[in-house]
Amino acid sequence: MWAVSAFGQTGFPLTGNFEGWRTLTIGDSEQGSTLRLEPTLNRDWIVHGGSGEARRVSITTTLKPDHGRGNQWKVAGVACYAADDRYWHLALVESPNADGAKHFFELSEMLDGAWNAQTNLPDHMDRGSASWEFGHTYRLSLTLNPDGVVGEVREGDAVLFRERRDFTLGSKAAKSGRAALTTGAMAAEFSNVEAVESEWSPKAPAAAQFGAYPGSKGHFFKTRFTDGKWWLTDPADKPFLAVTTDHVNYNAHFCEALGYAPFHRNLERIYGDEKTWAKAASDRLKSWGFNSLAAGCSPSLRRRGLPYTEFLSFGTAFSDTAAIVAKTTWTGWPDVFDPRWPKFCRLVAANTCAAEKEDPWLIGYTLDNELEWFGKTGQPWGIAEGAWQLPKERAAKVALVDVLRAYYEGDVSRLNQDFGGSFAGFDAVLDSTAPLPPKTERGRQGLMIFVRLAADRYFSVTTQAIQAEDPNHLILGCRFAYDAPVPAVEDAGRTCDVVTVNIYPRVSLATGAVFGLKEHLDEMAQRTGRPLFVTEWGFPGLDAVDTTGKPVPSTQGAGMRVDTQAQRAVCFRAMQTALFSHPNVVGSSFFMYADEPALGVSKSFPENSNYGLVSETDRPYMPLVKVATELNPTVASIHRNPPSLTSKAKDWLKPYAVEPSGITIRIEGSRFSVETRQLRLIKDADSGLAFDHVSLKSERGWVDLGTYGPVIWLRDRGQNSWESPSRVEHVERTGPGELRVMLSGAQARTVVELRFLADAPYFLARVVSVQSTAAGPVSLRGAYHYPLWRAAEAATVQPFKPGVPDYWLPFGAWMSPHGDFALGALAQRDDPVFTVYFWRDDNLHADFLRALEVDLAPMQTWHADAVEPWAAIFLTRIDKAGKPDLSGVLAVH
Repeated sequence: MWAVSAFGQTGFPLTGNFEGWRTLTIGDSEQGSTLRLEPTLNRDWIVHGGSGEARRVSITTTLKPDHGRGNQWKVAGVACYAADDRYWHLALVESPNADGAKHFFELSEMLDGAWNAQTNLPDHMDRGSASWEFGHTYRLSLTLNPDGVVGEVREGDAVLFRERRDFTLGSKAAKSGRAALTTGAMAAEFSNVEAVESEWSPKAPAAAQFGAYPGSKGHFFKTRFTDGKWWLTDPADKPFLAVTTDHVNYNAHFCEALGYAPFHRNLERIYGDEKTWAKAASDRLKSWGFNSLAAGCSPSLRRRGLPYTEFLSFGTAFSDTAAIVAKTTWTGWPDVFDPRWPKFCRLVAANTCAAEKEDPWLIGYTLDNELEWFGKTGQPWGIAEGAWQLPKERAAKVALVDVLRAYYEGDVSRLNQDFGGSFAGFDAVLDSTAPLPPKTERGRQGLMIFVRLAADRYFSVTTQAIQAEDPNHLILGCRFAYDAPVPAVEDAGRTCDVVTVNIYPRVSLATGAVFGLKEHLDEMAQRTGRPLFVTEWGFPGLDAVDTTGKPVPSTQGAGMRVDTQAQRAVCFRAMQTALFSHPNVVGSSFFMYADEPALGVSKSFPENSNYGLVSETDRPYMPLVKVATELNPTVASIHRNPPSLTSKAKDWLKPYAVEPSGITIRIEGSRFSVETRQLRLIKDADSGLAFDHVSLKSERGWVDLGTYGPVIWLRDRGQNSWESPSRVEHVERTGPGELRVMLSGAQARTVVELRFLADAPYFLARVVSVQSTAAGPVSLRGAYHYPLWRAAEAATVQPFKPGVPDYWLPFGAWMSPHGDFALGALAQRDDPVFTVYFWRDDNLHADFLRALEVDLAPMQTWHADAVEPWAAIFLTRIDKAGKPDLSGVLAVH
């Protein structure tokens, strides 16, 4: 779980019979000559030896496996250990298997983060057919020398397993380390331990180990506030802004469905080895204007001229041992009241920070990533509800009840009033595992006291653990998932040097406006008083393909979806510019370097999106890279002198001039029709619809698909109403291919503008005025565009939405029950004033809403301004994939 220095003395020293060993786990207990490791869900280590690594290592122990924990791989054994990404182990293994776990022995190598790396080495083995059992005693011995590594397992005098791997042919391998005992999700007892090490490699001086930072004055990265703006400063004491990207990793991204990482396989084929790739990747990043390394980057990229950040994962890791919010498919939230929490944090810091405290290339430490600060309920007090669900012996449950007991001054009747409970006393609350939602503000505030206490314990313990081992480097927050409860954000500002947050906003491709970003960053800055580092953001495109040429689905994960890589480049420019225009932002990390697998990462983490700067075949997305190369080197100038940005989107349409040919418009009183080369639109009934028939031309003639009209949303004395006009009051031609239609109803008079193109499978519509005809004041909440399928088939028509989350344009459609045609609406502008929900209950609902919030007196009129957005009402065929064919419709953009 933690990267341990190859040279440093890390962990806590043991005593007694295990003097000279150091523990890297919270699950150890010494009983005379026996050491017992309890089953945490992390990989745990007890390491022998002094400073450095030995080229000759021998370790022998008697091992008694006791029991396992959880449904995952379980191991217990001995090791030659250098770091978490480089070691050999000889272990008893239990596989996860719903039909019955299998027990076997293995001699395996972790090399530079790649598991089972020993398969490249010649082997000599006598694995045997025996398995092992809990409660039995085995003798394990592991020997490493310059010639190879040998592992053997005996039960009594019987050899159950023996394997040797040969180093003599010069194959790359982990050829040094220290003797170690190890477990993972398994309780085991170790006794009669013998360890011998020789031919030590001494610890390198810090300057040789890390390399000098250019122009360094012996400083480290710090923060500085000057002229109303926050900056980082580098070890040369020069202003610095971190411009980086996540997961530049030689081993990314593993695909559970394939059983391997397709990106990694392509890198092996292209570069041959990691060293060659690391040079190429770091050179590439620098040429694209990136100046540092972010989360998930291969250690092999370090020492190549790019500062880096270190990831510690305090809370996520401890949630495997004790959680307030269980880690299911996400990160969980740790039980920070558990008495083991401080020791765990000290171990994490000792194992990583102590070894890196003199490194000038390290920017700082990130505590965690996207902990579940809102629990499973999404409420600000969600952590408290998580603690309420725990059994009474758990530390967090006791802490919660103690908080509530003090808050209510021992009067449980007041708690019952606030939560609708019937508890006889606070001991009964302690016994309860079904949280009651708070019904009053007083009850909510009681739970928030617990949240503040938990946040304080999280940030105080983690930051103090880091500072005890490394007072030199920055603490970079815990990467909030957009937001967190107020106490958590405030505590981050109190204890961390920089506050980190992941944000996936929407961007206007027309104007470059990043909706809501400045407002959210302003709020975070006001709450924390600290510089901000936006550590994830991205915009997946829908035109990417994987190694096999199949589309990358981009159906899982965050971020606004766009259609093309050119649009991604527009979004990149807009977001990067907006970020560094903010006075508090000192860093930006684009998510991420390489695309995820089209089949997803795993069942529990199914992300499958086009997040990459490069494809799965390591090809750069050139529109994106070109913008990054141009923009990234200018961020300091942007930070000093931000460009003028506007959140007011402009009309996308060029000056409208449609030739009369190809469009026929006829008006007879309140009846009218429009015909283009693709559409026939008819108003021929006494109704409040703008068109009683909307038809598409096909090889079998005109196909009547449905109707179109506006619906007005009003609120009168607290009651919502949806006003459908009852008649057409007036219609006039306002220009070539243009109509203005006035429709009247009981409470409102609505004017709609319509535009038509000769060869387009859509027409444009917008509501330009609404006059209240109600007897009293009303609130105008919005105007709907309502394309509805023909009534005869309404019972069988199906709604369709984009097959990806957060599509860049609001849009929806009705799908023909025969699978041939679609009728829908598409926002002509990517603005949050539009929301689109095509759905059905007893009726069809084409809820294409243009949101408004205007108070109107009787006969008062709301008028749209000159840039009022349009909706494209489209009629089209179903494509081969069973979706509306939007190729001709998206041309409007």
